[in-house]
Amino acid sequence: MQNVKTERALPHNLEVERSILGAILLDNQAFNSAAQIVTAADFFGDSNSVIYAAMSALSEINAGIDPITLRAELERADALDRAGGAAYISSLIDGMPTGGNIEQYARLVKDKASLRALIGTSNSIIHMAMEGAVDTDELLDRAERSIFEISEAKIRKGFLAVRDVASDTMREIEELMERGDFVTGAATGFARLDALTAGLQKGDLFILAGRPSMGKTSLALNISQHIALEGGGVVGIFSLEMSVQQLIRRMVTGVAQVDAHKLATGFLSNDDKEKLLDALHRLAETKIFIDDSAAITVLEMRAKARRLSAEHGLDLLVVDYLQLVRGSIRTDNRNLEIGEISRGLKALAKELQVPVLALSQLSRAPETHSGHRPQLSDLRECVTGETLVQLGDGRRVPIMELVDECPEVVAMSPEGRMMTAVADKVWEVGERPIFNVRLASGLSIRATGKHRFYGATGWQRVRDLSVGDELRAAREAELFQDRVVAIEAAGVEAVYDLTVPGPASWVGNSIVSHNSGNLEQDADVVAFIFRPEVYSDDPELEGIAELIISKQRNGPTGTVPLAFLKAYTLFRDRADVDEPY
Repeated sequence: MQNVKTERALPHNLEVERSILGAILLDNQAFNSAAQIVTAADFFGDSNSVIYAAMSALSEINAGIDPITLRAELERADALDRAGGAAYISSLIDGMPTGGNIEQYARLVKDKASLRALIGTSNSIIHMAMEGAVDTDELLDRAERSIFEISEAKIRKGFLAVRDVASDTMREIEELMERGDFVTGAATGFARLDALTAGLQKGDLFILAGRPSMGKTSLALNISQHIALEGGGVVGIFSLEMSVQQLIRRMVTGVAQVDAHKLATGFLSNDDKEKLLDALHRLAETKIFIDDSAAITVLEMRAKARRLSAEHGLDLLVVDYLQLVRGSIRTDNRNLEIGEISRGLKALAKELQVPVLALSQLSRAPETHSGHRPQLSDLRECVTGETLVQLGDGRRVPIMELVDECPEVVAMSPEGRMMTAVADKVWEVGERPIFNVRLASGLSIRATGKHRFYGATGWQRVRDLSVGDELRAAREAELFQDRVVAIEAAGVEAVYDLTVPGPASWVGNSIVSHNSGNLEQDADVVAFIFRPEVYSDDPELEGIAELIISKQRNGPTGTVPLAFLKAYTLFRDRADVDEPY
């Protein structure tokens, strides 16, 4: 705070600070009341801050807090002089009021500390803005985040007695019973999906993935409409591919149940027109907000979502779709960008305490499966179990022996240098067709066709490699270019994967491999939308759809049968399926 330039002293109240310290010396129970609101850093006077910190240390070891024990603790920490000496400590209890107003005193100190923090943050932002060393979007995000953190720090909620919340809880239970279900999050309008997930949960990142034409956007809009129309909720939609007008047309045909083709061509009956006008009126009364900015970044999303939440509240945030979001990091590696984006969306969900429904486009991987159903491994690249992972302590351990661990591994930095990073997940994927890639140096590795290695032009999949291509390999403490001499099909075998936040890479069999599973790693729920009619002319498959819940951090997985009314771009629960899910 010494660097803050202001003509007046920073906000503070030394008398109130002294009153808190004196009240604690008179009644140690007063410390527990104060500690729920303030910390040592909240005291302006240096001596007061040091004394409160010593009181905190005594409280942690269940020692009494009185002038004698306090002096002893300060002497042990070599801080008695900074605390003002024994005379100042003795003066704290002279003429002090009782501890009955301790919480009021603590809130006054917290208020002053918040004002000082706000001044400090403002000056810091001004300095960075004047220097021009930080990107404008990043600076705006820092400013918003810093002020948000100050606001959050001011609210330190303590214990609540059950008797104080029992009536509210009973009312919630009664409301749930009246609805006939126990959905604790935002109800989606799909009974079987809500049975699996208990609704979209606050703070969760829900990834909805699928191939083009499967109906990801339609399903997301159906959920959004239900939350807004039936639940009166607030929904924010970032539409990076479709315009506001296109989204509204999709929503209105679904609500009105009017053929979308008729609307597109203008061949509407009077009955259709009345239905559309009624649907538009209903949608106009909702709190659905759409931003169709193209190539938006997570930083921009965060700023806009914060503002929406502050002005209107927020019950669901939709991102359509993830691969069109622009990363804020400057890199040619799109995979690093996707990792940064997925982490940013999860952080946004947690910060605003709303579910974030992010749509994701799948590659052609499902088309290689029998039946074409997408699966979790479509978000992963994999290697065989004997692949030696280079650990930070110098050991080389088969990946199969690291399952369920979080080892420190050797990785490649975005600048192309060797570094170490902590993997946050190692797991067995299942059996997959594999290839053996051999290099000129004698190194080799067996991996799936979509596993990526770092080549001369960036990350390359095994199936896209050719003899003569160069790959990045590791030798002791340096990286070098090695040449591919053979790529051979090697049958079907169990494969494994790991994720490394940050560098998004790791060294296996001395070859630089790509980190995979960013989306799966950050998501709380991963679901795939699948319509078999896309791959078949069988009329019996028309309108059949499945929502495959492949990952749920806090609940079961399973398949939700759905019906798709293509004319209305509308999903519904399947009436011909009796199972709950």
